[in-house]
Amino acid sequence: MLPISFDGCAGWLHLPAEGRARGRGVIICESFGYEALSTQRATLVLARMCAEAGLPTLSFHYPGTGDSAGEETPGQIERWIASIGAAAAFLKAQTGLEDIALCGLRLGALLAIEAAQTFGGISALALLAPVLSGKTYARELLLSGSMVPSREGSLPPGWREFLGYRLHNDDLARLRILDGEARLGSLSHVRVRIASPAARPAALPADIAWGPFQHHDGLAQHAQDLMLPLRAFRETATWLAEGAPRAAVPPVPPAREALEVAPGLQELVLRLGPGGRALGILTRPAHVKADWGAVILNSGLNHHTGNGRSGVRLARRLAARGVPTLRLDLDKIGDCAPADPDETVGFHDLGRVEDVRAAVDQLVQQGSSRVLLTGICAGAYIGLHAAANDPRIRAAVLVNLPYFYIRDEDPAIPLWRRPLRLAVRLADRTRRWRAALLWNRNPEFGPAFFRRRYVTQRVLLLWHYALLSVSCRLKGTLRRFLPALQPGARARRLLQALVAHGTALTLVYGTQDWGLVELGILFPDHQRDLVDAGYADLRFIENADHTLTNAWMFDAYARILEEMLGLPPEAPEAGSRQASEEHPA
Repeated sequence: MLPISFDGCAGWLHLPAEGRARGRGVIICESFGYEALSTQRATLVLARMCAEAGLPTLSFHYPGTGDSAGEETPGQIERWIASIGAAAAFLKAQTGLEDIALCGLRLGALLAIEAAQTFGGISALALLAPVLSGKTYARELLLSGSMVPSREGSLPPGWREFLGYRLHNDDLARLRILDGEARLGSLSHVRVRIASPAARPAALPADIAWGPFQHHDGLAQHAQDLMLPLRAFRETATWLAEGAPRAAVPPVPPAREALEVAPGLQELVLRLGPGGRALGILTRPAHVKADWGAVILNSGLNHHTGNGRSGVRLARRLAARGVPTLRLDLDKIGDCAPADPDETVGFHDLGRVEDVRAAVDQLVQQGSSRVLLTGICAGAYIGLHAAANDPRIRAAVLVNLPYFYIRDEDPAIPLWRRPLRLAVRLADRTRRWRAALLWNRNPEFGPAFFRRRYVTQRVLLLWHYALLSVSCRLKGTLRRFLPALQPGARARRLLQALVAHGTALTLVYGTQDWGLVELGILFPDHQRDLVDAGYADLRFIENADHTLTNAWMFDAYARILEEMLGLPPEAPEAGSRQASEEHPA
């Protein structure tokens, strides 16, 4: 898996093993928005399967998305279609292959159809759960945007926001007129295979292969709930390889140079941590204006730190103000997902603290004498423990910290004493036996499975909080007889380690976030137990959700970081995303 870039787009090239190469290349066209975020691991697995089938495979981010350069501007749809043509030209130039196939997922399938019609030179189209009607998809986007509505005045005129992603009204209008079914009828020279959970449209040409997409519901989930449709992926990779002759292994392209993502900003891909198991992208300014550097950690299992593209925007926003910033895919997360698609990945493995240490090493080598660490949810949890163990981290801004300490890493602790370990393991076992049961009884694998799994996990989470609450209350009562017994002693030791290092800690919570439950159990009087005790500053963002989904929520977070770094506040942009309501405790 080699990092590549072309025409401002960032991506990965997957080359087949020696002796397995075939004379056809594949370009994977990802979906858009939250679907692209959720299916990042699925896209990576699909690319690996295509490479294992002997096909040099390129996966990439469209302009203004993911790790590619640029921001959202009107005309995105046309630029995305053009980028697929540019990807085909790049793959041909790097591998010497003339036979190129496109594999599109959801909206990526519709864009692939348009690209095949526009540019030609495409031999095959593999379409997975394709969007064939742009009008229908635009309606789906509008419905998803209503789930977390934007605040009035938080977007420039003419823009719409969909779970943290934005499109201009002109692009929505362009999307509505895209008709995949009509386009497919005019691509008689291209082999086409569709894998879909829906029924075959009657008007579809008879020479188009059609197959079922088993367990599609498992793909349309949060990143942490993703269940990979391996059968559909293997069938797709096998079909793409059909008829492709054996060929020599393509030459390995030169290492990707720094990608200029904005005037004066370049990004480097770095392998970090033990054995290079973690992946960092360093955004470095042309002129460093401060002695600070910043590290951004993954939010849950999300790709490159954060909901939507906000982690990328944050890194570039800080770097534009002179602060080198490294966003990190920790071990087994994001682009570092395990090669075994059946491997279950947990959130809170404290072994990943070594990856954070390696990221801090990198920034120190770049000349940063002080490091700010930040993360959301699981990133906040790993960040708390990393900051407590590394005095070079002089500030930490942790958002919606779900737990202070989870008895989930020490095998010497009995299972019954590890409430979250019990919750995670039981949830995983529940997933596995229910999945087996449903697959045996119902091969369509319906959404009822996910509803039951959701309820099970929430019940186990309440069980964790109940045990913690009972433990703290019991210790509080016994403390009258045993003064040394301290409720939440482990959490306090973590905070005391930060104080000893001189690390400034800021805890940021959405006012309705469930992380406040644990905070309230361990530190019932926030002001006295945390702020006045000198452990941490507390900030609250009114009406923000757990992952700071929409742009105005993330802007409030970014301004807290800028304050910690001593950067003056930026002037609000007219009609932009500067509406927020963060306030201290």
